[in-house]
Amino acid sequence: MDLKIGCNNSEELISLLINGECKVDYIKLSFQNEIREEIYELDYPGLPETVKRIPLLIHTLPDVGDRRLLCYAEELRKLKGRIRLEKWPRHVASHLWLGDDWCGSPEEDNIKKNVIKVLKCAKGAFEKLGCDFLIENVPYHGQSGWAKTISSAGFLADVINSTGVKLLLILGHLKITSHYLSSQSKAVTRSAYLKELFKKLGRDLRCVREIHVSGAYIPNETPSHHRHFQLEEDDYELIYEVLSRLKKGRLESIIVTLEYAGTGKKYRAATPCDPIALREQLKELRSRFGS
Repeated sequence: MDLKIGCNNSEELISLLINGECKVDYIKLSFQNEIREEIYELDYPGLPETVKRIPLLIHTLPDVGDRRLLCYAEELRKLKGRIRLEKWPRHVASHLWLGDDWCGSPEEDNIKKNVIKVLKCAKGAFEKLGCDFLIENVPYHGQSGWAKTISSAGFLADVINSTGVKLLLILGHLKITSHYLSSQSKAVTRSAYLKELFKKLGRDLRCVREIHVSGAYIPNETPSHHRHFQLEEDDYELIYEVLSRLKKGRLESIIVTLEYAGTGKKYRAATPCDPIALREQLKELRSRFGS
């Protein structure tokens, strides 16, 4: 399997790249309101050409349930002329998150019908820009209603199979979701969730284009939010399990993106970036899994 390493954009990452202390194949940009500024910064004349040429990843589009999602295709089109051709993102992604006022009838079939309609429109809009459209699994914190519905492996696989969109699998979200689902049913372990998801996606798992990895703190009682902590051994074991399953599904290439600390001012404030920890995690990922 051809495995590429991506990483959240940050001052610490750029400094490590300039000094030759790490290597990445992709740089993941921040929230949509920060992307334009970051694109300019990553093409600054003083940067080494080796850094300037690193392709970009754009994942922080408005959520699937956000009416601004389709409008953002036009915003991205305006940016296309300002991004070097070799850096243009091969795909873009949006969280499969809806909102309490979005779904109408709470029945699963109705939610699925509305989600599929939006995904088909988004897929067409971004493909016109030369980008595949990916959806990202979201963390489930034990709520009832639509949040539990869209977090199930079956729902995720169904909307992917029905629309042809691709999947960006966020392992921190997976850990949180399986933690809360297992508290409701001991049969829903992390491995069981993965097994069901990949089984329902089918024998050909080439729809999985990227994996996001980071530590995800899960407290014993209160809902956890994905704050992009440092990878621990359990996280590396989960990455290995996922990649092993994907190899059996005829997957030929994958991007593994480290989401430690950043991206964006919100996450930099919540989880400061230790440049030494960042460097060592990137080295460890490439050493264990890099092709």
